[in-house]
Amino acid sequence: INKNRNKKIINIFRLQLIISIFDFVGKYANVTYSIIITKTFIYFKKIELNTMYTINFITTCILCLLILHSPIYRHHYFSLAVNLLFLIGFTIYDQIAIFQKDNWNVLFYYNIMKILCEIFYAFEDVLSKIILSFYSISPYNFILYRGLFVVFFSILFSIPFIFVDIPDENGDNSIVFTRFWKIYDNKLDFLYVFGLGISNFIYNVNIFF
Repeated sequence: INKNRNKKIINIFRLQLIISIFDFVGKYANVTYSIIITKTFIYFKKIELNTMYTINFITTCILCLLILHSPIYRHHYFSLAVNLLFLIGFTIYDQIAIFQKDNWNVLFYYNIMKILCEIFYAFEDVLSKIILSFYSISPYNFILYRGLFVVFFSILFSIPFIFVDIPDENGDNSIVFTRFWKIYDNKLDFLYVFGLGISNFIYNVNIFF
C-alpha cells in the first residue's frame, strides 16, 4: 500500500511539474517576445490571430487521441473537418493582413509565437484531465500547486532580466523591475489587481471543474 501511495505521489508531482512548465512557457513566451521587441525599438499594433481557437481545438483533439486514447466518433470527424476548413480560411486571411504591414516579419514571428502558446495550453489541458480524473486531485489543490510551481519558475526566469535595460515611455533605458512601483501610482490599480486575481481564480476553477 505504501509503495502504491508513494508511486501515486511521484506521478502526481511529475504531472504537476510538466503541466506547470507548459503553463509557464505559454504565459511567458509572450512576455519575453514583447521585451525583446521593445528592446529593439520595434513598435507595432499586434494582430490577434483569428485561428487561435481553431488551432487550440484541433491540437486538443489530436492530443486526446494520442495521450488519452479517447474514442473518435463520426461527429468528431465532422467537427474536425469544419474546423480545418475554417483554419485554412482564417490562416489565409491572417497572412494577407500580416504581409500588408510594414513590420510584417515581426508580426509573422509574433503570430508563430502565439500559435505555439495555444499548443502549449492544449498540452496543459489534456494532461490536467489525467491528473484531475485519474488521480482524483481537487481543482483547488491543482491550481495551488500549479501556481507555486509557476511562481518558482517565474523567479528563476526573471533573474536574467535584471541585466536587461529596456526603454520606458519617455525613451529612457532602465531595468524593468524598477518601474513596477509606477503601476500603483493610481491607488485604484490595487483594487484592479485584486479583482483580476479573484476573477482569474474563478475562471481557472470553472475550467478544471
